Amino acid sequence: MPTNLTDALISAKPVSAIVRTGIVTDWDPQFVQVNVGGTELRAAYLDWYQPPIQGDLVAVVQQDSSWLVLGRYAGAGLNEILNSSFDDSVPTATAAPGTIPLNWVQFVTITGGAPAPASVTVVTDTDAPQSGQVVSMLSGGTANTVVLTSNAIAVNPGESYFLSAYAANFGFVPGGGVTNPPHQAQIMACWFATDVETFPSVTLANDYTMVDRRVNLRTSPPYTFLSGAVTVPAAMGANSIMRVGLRTDFIGTDTSAMRYDFVTARRMT
Repeated sequence: MPTNLTDALISAKPVSAIVRTGIVTDWDPQFVQVNVGGTELRAAYLDWYQPPIQGDLVAVVQQDSSWLVLGRYAGAGLNEILNSSFDDSVPTATAAPGTIPLNWVQFVTITGGAPAPASVTVVTDTDAPQSGQVVSMLSGGTANTVVLTSNAIAVNPGESYFLSAYAANFGFVPGGGVTNPPHQAQIMACWFATDVETFPSVTLANDYTMVDRRVNLRTSPPYTFLSGAVTVPAAMGANSIMRVGLRTDFIGTDTSAMRYDFVTARRMT
């Protein structure tokens, strides 16, 4: 029996752990990626936390160099987007083409004009993250910039939100010297003084914040994850309105579609 137990005692010595709050930004079967205080880190997660969802507000414990996600906070970080995966809408096959998805408010050009010849529909896509329905934007073969806006979310100056969405090009065919899908996808925070205002705001000079943007978005599968944090501007009044905007910049005459799925807006602070 050993008489010198120093090494064993040192290895068994308890080390203090700290608990932090973070936002899930990605995951795989073994690890979850979390943004903690602006730093991206990889952490293990418990079996019962399945599946991790991008944008979840989670408790993360650190001991030495190891990080572990304990799970999402109950009652915090809930997704405030209604019909976030477009599965509550009737597919275009049984609805009038160009019908705006249920609980989404407006489909318009960036300057507020009619989106024609661009159109928006709801279609089924088994390659989408939710393997159900997605919203699909078509340019009609004309360069255009269009925005689809969500339901209204009441916000106050200084609050922070984490926004995310999945996006993919669909139907691109290389040709005419164009080898990559030219269209660009963005997720925006659109600001309004009241819940009856539509985009663009007639009362605010700076009526949107670009949260994330992807250029030459690839065709699916897979879908590309757009995400980022945004703080409600100090110029906004109490109980102002934020709507999440899905923006597509259609470049040139390419007729391929831009598809979006699983849009989230979760309050961080």
